[in-house]
Amino acid sequence: MTASRTGSYLAQVVSNGSVIEQTTLNLTANQSQDVAFTASSYTPNSVRIIYQNVQVIEQTGPEPCVDGLSAALAPRCERIGAVWTVLVNRSGNYVAQLMSGTTVIESRNLTLTDGLDVDFQFENDSTAPRFVRLIFQGAEYARQNGLNETCVPTALPPAEEPNLPQFDKFIYLPTVRR
Repeated sequence: MTASRTGSYLAQVVSNGSVIEQTTLNLTANQSQDVAFTASSYTPNSVRIIYQNVQVIEQTGPEPCVDGLSAALAPRCERIGAVWTVLVNRSGNYVAQLMSGTTVIESRNLTLTDGLDVDFQFENDSTAPRFVRLIFQGAEYARQNGLNETCVPTALPPAEEPNLPQFDKFIYLPTVRR
């Protein structure tokens, strides 16, 4: 921070209109000085500077962030198709998005509870190169590539699947009649 006037300034971190941390700065004109807070200055929080009881600047944090939030995503094949499991350490409303590059293919709203695994599915294919990301308060907190193979739903449990020959090199020749 660089002030244009020498004097005593008040720097505050504001969250939802309430001051959650503040510190007094004694600044010299045209000399840069750093200020550090223990509270988060990321959005939705902001930092404001007050000089002689007048707010001279307010800056929203550089990017959305929720301190201490961690999330994990994991896909697996089930009889019903690809199933995704999500685990977070903060309860709240999340959005799981199936992505292809920068395009959102499908979204699922999820209400998650701290420490509880939740399973969900997409109606669209989520195999790689597609990926799933988890959004909370507008920011991405987890990203996981889709499975490398499509999960094919079947009516039989895996232990009862028949061992059929593989026809990966099979060529179909139509019957032609005159």
